[in-house]
Amino acid sequence: MPRASRRAAVAREQASWPTILADPSHLCFNREMPRSGGPIDRRRLPGSKWTDLAPVDRDKHFEAVEARRDGTAVLVCVLSGRRREVSVAELGDDSRWRPGWH
Repeated sequence: MPRASRRAAVAREQASWPTILADPSHLCFNREMPRSGGPIDRRRLPGSKWTDLAPVDRDKHFEAVEARRDGTAVLVCVLSGRRREVSVAELGDDSRWRPGWH
């Protein structure tokens, strides 16, 4: 198939696409997903990963290893292995902690 007719065929095919596929400007792959804003379930906390937005001594990425009944969680830094106790309410603060490793 000659190049010009191939381009015309591709243009016809793209014209038949829904506008959501033809205009990918709404897609942003670097945008972070919004948080639910709900309370953090203490039972699902162990094993979850967290990023400290104000790291101290290069301790930025943590993994939760324990959730206590008094409302605190024990986090272990991935880089240094240091342990830190944090309240579960503080983990819910978007300006201080972010779920996942960023």
